[in-house]
Amino acid sequence: MIWLWIGLASAGQGDVRMGATLAPAWAPGELRTYLHGMGEIFVDDVVSVRGDNAVFLGDQGTGPLDRHYGMLGGLAFHPLGTEGVKPYLTLQPGFSLASTDGESLVLAPVLTGAAGVAAEPNDDFYFYGEVRPLVGGFQLEGRSVGLSEVRVSAGLGLQFRGLLAQTPP
Repeated sequence: MIWLWIGLASAGQGDVRMGATLAPAWAPGELRTYLHGMGEIFVDDVVSVRGDNAVFLGDQGTGPLDRHYGMLGGLAFHPLGTEGVKPYLTLQPGFSLASTDGESLVLAPVLTGAAGVAAEPNDDFYFYGEVRPLVGGFQLEGRSVGLSEVRVSAGLGLQFRGLLAQTPP
């Protein structure tokens, strides 16, 4: 029913989007939970610069991680624009700070991309849903610790029209 009232609002140059949600993630042999936040600045109607962060909230008690924080940055592509209900793709390198068994935090590079759909019912809010595979890991005392997972995020975000748009002199 939500799709019935999607309007013709669309993001453009200088628009800013922000969102936060709980995100489940599936890793080999475990289910993890994150608090996922994102921010996005549109450089035009098709490309945006996007940053994501994630804070590990826990797992089902079977995984090796006790702390995991992720920071990602990169580009998002909206190949069909943003008017109505449209798909998007992201490519984001980044890093994770992670630890196991109370050990010190280890800095590990990660790489991720996402495929998602965004819908804008009006100029102030948007709905989004995405699937994000993440690849990474680190070595700790001779053992390999995997950070690779598939994360799902969906929610309601805020957007600010023209917040960073440049006006001619």
